[in-house]
Amino acid sequence: MAHGLVEATGCKHYRYDPRMSDVDLYEAGYNRVYDTLEPEQNLDHVELVMEAVLGRWNTQETMCSWRLNQEIGRHLKKHTKGRGILKSAFDKAFRSLCRPLLIPSWAWTWP
Repeated sequence: MAHGLVEATGCKHYRYDPRMSDVDLYEAGYNRVYDTLEPEQNLDHVELVMEAVLGRWNTQETMCSWRLNQEIGRHLKKHTKGRGILKSAFDKAFRSLCRPLLIPSWAWTWP
């Protein structure tokens, strides 16, 4: 979901070249996740998206994963041109009033 969110905002991932060390990648501004490189600027961009989404959140409303996903999808639909699972789920749910998208790993409740 995280990689999909990054790409839905218009950012790109790159394939890891094993000839490069993690230190060299880090110094060049890349984070390695297995065989994928995530430019640090992607994370900065997603942080701005999340600030926009959360900045509009009604503080009287309890936050839950499906509502957060819905609001991220709404933001992506309004502000991005590309494809993305949260954007598509928001669009489909809006048109058909179907159930919300649930992502179990994002729905974890801490004790």
